[in-house]
Amino acid sequence: MAHLGSIIFALFSLPFLVTSQDQPLSWEDDQFYECLLHEPTIFPRQLGSLFYTQSAQSYWPILQSTLRNRRFNSSDASKPRYIITPRNSDHIRGAVMCSKRFNLDLRVRSGGHDYEGLSYLDRSGPFVLLDLGQFRKIDVNVTEETAWVEAGASLGEVYYNIANKSGTLAFPSGLCRSVGVGGHISGGGQGTLMRKYGLAADNVIDALIVKANSTLLDRKGMGEDVFWAIRGGGAASFGVVVSWKLKLVHVPPKVTVFTVKRTLEQAEDCKELTWIESALYFDDGYKRGESVPDLLNRHLNEKPKFFKAKSDFVTKPISREGLKTIWDTFMHLGGEQRLLILVPYGGRLSEISEHETAFPHRAGTLFNLLYYTTWRKRGQQEARNNLEWIKRLYNVVGNYIPKPRTAYLNYRDLDLGKDLSGNASYSKAAATWGHMYFKHNFKKLAEVKYRFDPENYFRNEQSIPPFRNEQSIPPQCPQ
Repeated sequence: MAHLGSIIFALFSLPFLVTSQDQPLSWEDDQFYECLLHEPTIFPRQLGSLFYTQSAQSYWPILQSTLRNRRFNSSDASKPRYIITPRNSDHIRGAVMCSKRFNLDLRVRSGGHDYEGLSYLDRSGPFVLLDLGQFRKIDVNVTEETAWVEAGASLGEVYYNIANKSGTLAFPSGLCRSVGVGGHISGGGQGTLMRKYGLAADNVIDALIVKANSTLLDRKGMGEDVFWAIRGGGAASFGVVVSWKLKLVHVPPKVTVFTVKRTLEQAEDCKELTWIESALYFDDGYKRGESVPDLLNRHLNEKPKFFKAKSDFVTKPISREGLKTIWDTFMHLGGEQRLLILVPYGGRLSEISEHETAFPHRAGTLFNLLYYTTWRKRGQQEARNNLEWIKRLYNVVGNYIPKPRTAYLNYRDLDLGKDLSGNASYSKAAATWGHMYFKHNFKKLAEVKYRFDPENYFRNEQSIPPFRNEQSIPPQCPQ
C-alpha cells in the first residue's frame, strides 16, 4: 500500500496533469507547483483551474480581466510569474505559504482599481498575483443586519445581494460597481451614505485575514490593533483579507438623488429612487440604459483607459480668488475627461475620532478633492500632456489650502513618494506618503506592522514599514 501511494503521489506531480498549462512546466515552475500540490489544504485535482504560468492560455485573459489603467498595460510593465485564482481561504493560505517559501513577492487583486496598479504590479522583482476575481461569496443575514462578504466581491454585487434580501437595508460605501471590497474597505471607503453612517471601514465588525505565516485569523485572533489597522490603513501591508463582516444600515424605501446642470435642457433636478436604484444612478447606469441586475456586471463594456489621479483633504474654505484661479487652470488643456470632484465631509464622519480606525481625516475636514484625468490615445506626448496638466492643477490648488497637505489612500498617488523595493525606512515613509495618508496614525500603523509582519513580507512601493518603538508596550499579537 505504501508503494502504491508513492506511485499515485508521483503521478499527481507530473506537469501534464496541470490542465491550465499549454506547455510542460519548467523545473522552477514545477517546484512551485509541487509546493501548492503538497499542501494538505489544496486538493491536487483543483490546481488546473487555480494555478497559471505565463505559458497558460488563460494567463493573459485573467491578468487583463481587471487591469483598469492602460498606463500599466504596456509590454515593459512587470508581469506576475504565476497567477493563482483561489476559491476558498485554504487556497489563499497555500498561496501565501508557497510564495514566501520561494522568495516571491505577493500581490493581491480584488477589483483592480488601485490607481497606481500596485495590486497587480511589482517593479522590484518576480512575484505572484493572487487574483480574487472568483472569490466573492456574499452571505446576508437580514435578522442580524449583517453580511459576510469575501474580498473579491464587487460593490455592485454587495449592493445587489443586500437589496435582494431587504429594501430598507444598505451598506455605506463607494459609487463604482466594479470596485472590489477587499481594497476599498481597507482604505476607508467613501460613499453617498458616509455623512449619515460613516465610511465603509467604520461599519466593519469582524474580518478574516491570512498573515505571513499563512495562519487564518479572525478579529479576536489578529487582535484589536491589527483590526484597527486594516480599517483605513490599507490591508495590503499586513496580510491578505479573506472576508469582511459588515454591519448593515437602515435606509428609507425611497431616497432622493439629483444632478444639477446649468443648461437650458434641464427641467427638474430631483428624482425619488430606492436605495439600490440610487447605486445604479451614481454609477451612471441609467445613462447606459441599465437596470438593477446590471449591478452584477463587474466587467463593463467600456474599454480600459489611461488615467491619473491625485487627492487632497480641505479643512478651510477656498477663497473666491482661489476658485477663479483653479477654474482657469482646470480649463487649460487636459485629456478627454477632466474631473475635479468635491466630496463633502461632516455629519457622522466628524463624530468619529480620528484614532477610532486608521483613517484619520475626520472632524474639521470640509471635503475631499479628487483630481482625475483620462485619455485613450497611446503615446508619450499624450501621457505627458495629461500628467503635466494634473500636476499643474494640483500645485495651483496647493496655494489655497492649508499645509501640510494630506491625501486619500484609495486614490493612491506615487508622486507623493515611493520605494521600489518596498523596504522604505520609517523616517523616509513618514516624511512622504506616510503622514499624508495617515497623519498621526502612521506611527501606530508602523508599530502594528512590526509586531504582525516583522519581516515585511507584505510590501509594495507605498506600504507601511515595520517600526520598532522600544518605549511602547506591545499588545499581544498572535505569532
